[in-house]
Amino acid sequence: MNKMVASDTYEDLEPLLQQYGQTILKTRPQEMWDANKFNGHIYGIPLGVSQYQIKGFYIRKDLREKYGMQPLKTFDDLSQYLYKVKENEQGMSPLTTLVSTDRITNAYPFYFDSAYDVKQEIPEMYPFFYKKNNDGKIYTLFEKKDEGIWSGIQGMRKWYQDGIVNKDNLAVQNERDLFTAGKTAAITSADVGIPSSIQDAVGKLGGSAEWVTFMDPSQKYQTDFKQWNFISVPKSSKNKERAIMFLNWANEKENYDLLSYGLEGKNWEAVGEDGFKALNGDYPNFGFDWIWNPTYERYDASLSPDELKWWNWAKDAANFTKSKDSGFTFNPEPVLQEMARLKANSYVYPILLGSLDPDKSFADFEAKYGADLKKIQAEYQKQLDAYLAAQK
Repeated sequence: MNKMVASDTYEDLEPLLQQYGQTILKTRPQEMWDANKFNGHIYGIPLGVSQYQIKGFYIRKDLREKYGMQPLKTFDDLSQYLYKVKENEQGMSPLTTLVSTDRITNAYPFYFDSAYDVKQEIPEMYPFFYKKNNDGKIYTLFEKKDEGIWSGIQGMRKWYQDGIVNKDNLAVQNERDLFTAGKTAAITSADVGIPSSIQDAVGKLGGSAEWVTFMDPSQKYQTDFKQWNFISVPKSSKNKERAIMFLNWANEKENYDLLSYGLEGKNWEAVGEDGFKALNGDYPNFGFDWIWNPTYERYDASLSPDELKWWNWAKDAANFTKSKDSGFTFNPEPVLQEMARLKANSYVYPILLGSLDPDKSFADFEAKYGADLKKIQAEYQKQLDAYLAAQK
């Protein structure tokens, strides 16, 4: 998104929204608009239903109970569960994680620490770039190995060596398919609860599934309140007004229900004022791609009471600490070559998944890309300092 904005690809939507998008505007809280501007302008309609992406795991409840374990409450509990799977379930990988930066880090203890800002504007490089304690600085692990992050990397290495992490994880395209096929006993999750379709699939295996998280709702996790998805209108569009008129129609409640859940009575049924129950698996819930808003999004009625509390907690901006850099947009133009080289690196995912020895590979990584990292860090900090100074 930053690159597309910097290249002047997208239309500034604010005038169009004021004239044709009143429903779009009113179905998103003001803090969502304020935090998701780029260079002070609206270049994308923010698509989101929560203020923070809750991290957790899907696990096999039937296996946990088989091993005589109580519900998992801590990261250590999870580790014990995974090792029991390794000992007792032949042919099943204990843990599989999707190879993308928003989910791969779920497996680390540091990810559940409120000190760290887990959303970054430098793609595919977290946690090698990271923010901490809301101090307006960006750090790299090459300056100083942060104790929490480094212990997580070392822990993942041990899991990999012990056969806990799926040995083929780098080639995994969809970890949910492995979970529903009974080939892995745990996967990382970036959503609250487990969809009924996955529960049903695991049930056909003779098992059951449950969602666990080790986040602490009493902590004020820091967030920039930015969303993960946007829908934009290119400047080259010949139908800008019609595009916004259509999206405005799509964001009206009745139409939102139709486009998000399918035909009422066939694909879904309402539960209370703001819940829904899927009636079959024929309609994919893909609202996050184009219309997601927190006003009309319904909760999945298959959520347990505890999971529903988490779902509502994540929607409330008052539960989080606003980061100093909220509203900041990094312009990558001055360091595009360096970022392109980093994106092509062969270290980040293997290090995070434990398939490379962290000490040796980290040194090799620094030798090959350290100068690029340092230049990007300096440019990022320069822009961030200027932004923060302008806010005073």
